[in-house]
Amino acid sequence: WADFPTLGFNKNWVGINVNMIQFAAGTALSNRELIINYPSLRTGVFSGGFVAGTNAVTAPVITYSATENTLYQVVHLSSASGTYRVDTITGTAAAPVYTAGATLTRTGGGWTQPTPSGQILPQAAPLSGTSACGAATPCKLETQDSFVRSTPVFRNGFIYYAQTIGLPAGGTLTRTAAQWTKLTATTGAFADGGRVDDPTATATNGGKWYAYPSISVNVNNDVMFGFSQFASNQFAAAGYTYRFHSDAPGLMRDPIIYKAGEDYYSKTFGGGRNRFGDYSMTQVDPSNDKDLWTLQEYAQARVGTDDGNTGSNSSRWSTWWARVAFDPTGIKVVISGRVLTSGGRVVARAHVTLTDLENGQVRTAITNPFGRYQFADVPTGKTFLLSVTAKGYEFTPQVLNVIQEVNDMDFTAQ
Repeated sequence: WADFPTLGFNKNWVGINVNMIQFAAGTALSNRELIINYPSLRTGVFSGGFVAGTNAVTAPVITYSATENTLYQVVHLSSASGTYRVDTITGTAAAPVYTAGATLTRTGGGWTQPTPSGQILPQAAPLSGTSACGAATPCKLETQDSFVRSTPVFRNGFIYYAQTIGLPAGGTLTRTAAQWTKLTATTGAFADGGRVDDPTATATNGGKWYAYPSISVNVNNDVMFGFSQFASNQFAAAGYTYRFHSDAPGLMRDPIIYKAGEDYYSKTFGGGRNRFGDYSMTQVDPSNDKDLWTLQEYAQARVGTDDGNTGSNSSRWSTWWARVAFDPTGIKVVISGRVLTSGGRVVARAHVTLTDLENGQVRTAITNPFGRYQFADVPTGKTFLLSVTAKGYEFTPQVLNVIQEVNDMDFTAQ
């Protein structure tokens, strides 16, 4: 059966790489890529076939170009050596030719390979109840490995990809980091890259671990880099960072945690693997090719205290979106929240005003039937006054210095 499909495309082909697993033994047999004639597919006619012998988790790129004839593929080879390969599909739409690239070495050296099925990502103990791993020992989450498990991007002659790595290099793993890499497409040579990493982190000291990264790039070469964050004193959270095209090489801004984890998570379905992070992605907005969105997993509030090793226990995961609106004058974000009575009931049709304390500009939003309001395209680096008006209620205004997206700017009546 076909496991872990990775999909990319250009104007000529759609490539879907899969790991072929044996039913009886559950072991990997081979790797194949289905190459589909894209012009034919767009007319509703399937034409294509499999190429055998690709590497495990070969990652075809999403190609943002109407003229690029080559469909590139990123292949992770060795963590210790920091090596990779860039394979290509060339030829015509009807007659594709798959070519394996040469082994290349990533600038900056290697790292430690996270164990593919290792349960090493730390988390805090349950808010209530007892962990299946022991009262004072919260079960850890699976980290996967350093294969390129999110879709790479081709943009303006470069390839961008993300992977989870273990650190320090050449020693006993004490933490994981999210690594991004930029390659020159035609040669595969390293062009830029960096890591989101907390060098002080261990499994027990509250330091931050990062895993399950994904990356996307807009038409101006601005970059968004999403990931999940883990620590022994917190629950699995959703985050991102970003860079402007004009930023210095290797630079990413400080990590932004836009959705904090809500509770402990452990769900092994009886198989011993506490999986996480598969439903994560970062993507450019197709409406303007400038805004970037990330969808990341976080640990949701549990529905009870059952921590049994089944799929029906109390743990829950969820996903949360975040958007970065790149603008020549700076990043723009979303500010949102709820308006509530003193008893915790929602207040619909309340008027929320957002006043720019620098220039006096005022915007107004009205809460929906669930008591929620939202302001989009709020510039960072500025200070705003938020106030609420609702018949029969009084609310205390709040001052907000906007440095990142805020989705819990709630107001409760006095």
